[in-house]
Amino acid sequence: MTNLPICRHRNGRARGKVNCVHPSVLGPEWFSERICLSCALADTVPESRREPSKRVLPLLGDTIEAALSLVGVVSTPVAQWVGHTCGGCEKRKAKLNKLDAWARQVAADKAEDARRRLSEIMGTT
Repeated sequence: MTNLPICRHRNGRARGKVNCVHPSVLGPEWFSERICLSCALADTVPESRREPSKRVLPLLGDTIEAALSLVGVVSTPVAQWVGHTCGGCEKRKAKLNKLDAWARQVAADKAEDARRRLSEIMGTT
């Protein structure tokens, strides 16, 4: 068995697999310990030291990054495949996060001048 870091999303372990109950994972899923070790969603702060806070849902860019990391698509291997680091992963993640935050504000009727803001995010102003 591999020594895994503390993670409150791990809900069991058997035969080299771990059960992940992170909200971004659709339902409880079993993953290899290797995937668990490289997971971007790991919550390594022990429960006893965690400050109580209201739950914040991850933004779209963060969710896509986490999903891709679960299947092994992370920036280091991509840079090796492409032959260089282009920064596209971080740019895409930032843009998707801004777009998600904008959509949440519009859905909650909190966004003033929604079209102008969307044009700024998409770079079409």
